[in-house]
Amino acid sequence: MDSKIFLEYQSLSRRASKDSYIIDFKTNPYNHSGCLIAADEQIPFLVRRNYWIQGIPEGITKGLHAHKNTHEVLCALKGKISVILENLDGEKAFYILDSPEKGLYVPPMTWLSVDYQEDSILLAMASTTYHSEDYLSDYQIFKDLMTSPISHN
Repeated sequence: MDSKIFLEYQSLSRRASKDSYIIDFKTNPYNHSGCLIAADEQIPFLVRRNYWIQGIPEGITKGLHAHKNTHEVLCALKGKISVILENLDGEKAFYILDSPEKGLYVPPMTWLSVDYQEDSILLAMASTTYHSEDYLSDYQIFKDLMTSPISHN
């Protein structure tokens, strides 16, 4: 493993937080005309960036990266989205996002793979602004970090 990546991992591993989990957002129904969904108190970090992804053809896998420092919450605003997460211990978790009333917390240093059903819209709320240096897009490097002798805790 490249020594620069190894040293970077040493500092990152101490910042890795708890595992991924589903968040139930507060839902306030209106009188027979929809509802208001609030995602403020349940987000476990200060949101610095919001973005949404749409128009991804069915059968195309997106994501395919981990964030070194960024925490995210993902939410399907429309449609059905399948998410596979993998942590540095090699543990994988599979989630289906199909309701705007639920979010998925994704901690840093978690490999993310996302498959969209046609016409889906994914909202992402992130703890940092965009920085290309925060992305780890080489799965082999991610796997090398998994086998590193340093503890992942």
